[in-house]
Amino acid sequence: MTVAPKRPIQYTTTNYLILLVTTLLGLLTTYAQNAPISFRRLSTTDGLSQSSVITIDQDHLGQMWFGTRDGLNKYDGTNFSVYRNIPDDSTTISNNDVLAIDEDKNGNIWVGTYFGLNKYNPKKNIFKRYFKADKNSVPNNTIWCIKVLKNSKIWIGTSAGLAVYNTNTNTFESKTISGIPTYLEDRLILCIHEAKNGDVWLGTSEGVVVLKYKGDNKFNLKSVQSALFVQAIEE
Repeated sequence: MTVAPKRPIQYTTTNYLILLVTTLLGLLTTYAQNAPISFRRLSTTDGLSQSSVITIDQDHLGQMWFGTRDGLNKYDGTNFSVYRNIPDDSTTISNNDVLAIDEDKNGNIWVGTYFGLNKYNPKKNIFKRYFKADKNSVPNNTIWCIKVLKNSKIWIGTSAGLAVYNTNTNTFESKTISGIPTYLEDRLILCIHEAKNGDVWLGTSEGVVVLKYKGDNKFNLKSVQSALFVQAIEE
């Protein structure tokens, strides 16, 4: 019986490329595992308005926004800009106790405070305020959380229920959304999370509420977990 000799392995450009990429990935993984993690501390000596940072967000330009007990802070990587309430100037932030920050599709920075909701226009450098006393506005002046959903609508959690703002019509449409339980009107909405499948999770003072998105501004109540004080939700 004659045994045919084994054919030598022929290395092509693709073989070498795959080998090179695999080697580089291995080296990078090893470096990432062994590389020390360094932290840079930013404090009031660097320009931060106050040391109690309650909320953090990053805008599309890469700038960092910090909400403190004494003002809204923008950090561009070098310097801080501080935004505080100025009495008798309605174009400034409504309150210095900042609780929530998020950016909408137009680059506006939405800021929730202990007294009032604010929309900051970076181009004009002015704030627009929203209060409970306004017609078709937020249900309460204490804004605990803000979340811009994939459909660009802004969900706002307050001390007395939920508000939803439509950035296309510039109006609040909380009352027109179907499927949101009415009992939420009496609850603190502390956090809002949109899942990958479109469901909206609400953390409240009395548990978790999961809303199943059906399309066309309609939701179904999916599940409720009570007897919990939920301040953060992540997927």
